[in-house]
Amino acid sequence: SWTASTDNAGVTGYQILRNGSVLTAVPAGTLSYSDMSVSGNTSYTYAIRAFDAAGNFSPQSNSQTVTTPAPPVQTTCATPATGAFAACYYNNRTLSGAPTLIRTDSQINFDWTSGTPATALTPFNFSVRWQGYFDFQQGDYTFTALTSDGMRVFIDGTLVIDSWQDQPATVHTALRTLSAGSHLVTVEYYLRTGTGAAHLTWQPT
Repeated sequence: SWTASTDNAGVTGYQILRNGSVLTAVPAGTLSYSDMSVSGNTSYTYAIRAFDAAGNFSPQSNSQTVTTPAPPVQTTCATPATGAFAACYYNNRTLSGAPTLIRTDSQINFDWTSGTPATALTPFNFSVRWQGYFDFQQGDYTFTALTSDGMRVFIDGTLVIDSWQDQPATVHTALRTLSAGSHLVTVEYYLRTGTGAAHLTWQPT
């Protein structure tokens, strides 16, 4: 914001300069401006100069330097998806700290021959938490996991498959009786050795 300028020909507007370049111009009745095009944790220097109808400009005002705050760091996983998995990938094997990659995976059906699902993740040194709500009919279901290395599977917060260890591709199953409706499926996984494999399916028994 700034105070109004005067001119013998009448002030018609103000130029707003950022880092020495013209950012925008506003009409004379405007005495403030919100810059919405900045980046986080960055310094910017602003100045103002008035202009009149004849195109004359006043001297540049005193400058003001500001630093925008750093964007917040997300340290928790995403909200569980519905009918798919909200996936949070961590650049460690312990699901700790802020996720390096957050995305939606339609299913857990992966073989990572390179040892990593993305360039942002260190090969053979990452973990994942998948969470999603899925609709089930009343009945018994067999959950089948194929994993290398470790995997844990939770249904509505209850651990049903627990194989948190280095291992070649290994199949694990669990039987679970579910009521009709939506149930939260959570899968935790890490890779440390060999070719990465992470698969989860379920079917009525």
